[in-house]
Amino acid sequence: MEVENEEINELKRINNYLLQLAGAGLAAERQKHEFNRMIRSLRASLGKLKKLSDEADSKMQDEIHNLQNIIETIASSLSANDKEIIVKLSGIEKELDLKTVVENSLKILDHQIDKNKIEVSVDGESFNVKMPEGALMQVITNLISNSVDSLNQPFAEIKKIKIILENSKRTMFLCDNGEGIPQILQDKIFQIFFTTKENQGGKGIGLHLVKELLEKRNYTITLANHSDHKELLDGACFKITF
Repeated sequence: MEVENEEINELKRINNYLLQLAGAGLAAERQKHEFNRMIRSLRASLGKLKKLSDEADSKMQDEIHNLQNIIETIASSLSANDKEIIVKLSGIEKELDLKTVVENSLKILDHQIDKNKIEVSVDGESFNVKMPEGALMQVITNLISNSVDSLNQPFAEIKKIKIILENSKRTMFLCDNGEGIPQILQDKIFQIFFTTKENQGGKGIGLHLVKELLEKRNYTITLANHSDHKELLDGACFKITF
């Protein structure tokens, strides 16, 4: 009976979201999620540009490059189709250096990372990934944004995000030292509309989008733990195999 009630409640919750999406379409709502996240980062970087106007030229150039990355990511992920805005799952496939894309993604989220005083490390040996640059940056920025959100809590004195690249296994780990994902929720986190952040406006689209972008190219994403890599942190950890 308890399981049945849980399933009924889940169906009701999904139905409520479907009603919210009526007339707009899932594709439009999904892209709105991405667009809004990128715009927040764009505004933050513009604010930093104003403060840097009287400082060294090199810093100004870094911020301009940051803005260009954000704009290109947005542009590469948008496409017009029957008056709807949709996620562009295709795009130009390129051989991309994974560490470079990770570093550019961190620049996009630099304001949020600094604001929350989070220590970020990128370890391991890089490798090339064949994927549209905008799509790969969407994957990485979504995961980092989730970690930033989970670390926006007063439970840890030192907040950390750790990214590990394994060239030999064509694998990337991304983890934080937040509270992690409870066992009871781990089978649901990639499901469309599943969210633990309803009170914060979460729609349960980000991780589903990440999984979709990767699986489109026969890549995989799963939850990871210390049996996968001994140097992972104790919070939420993801493993992407390219």
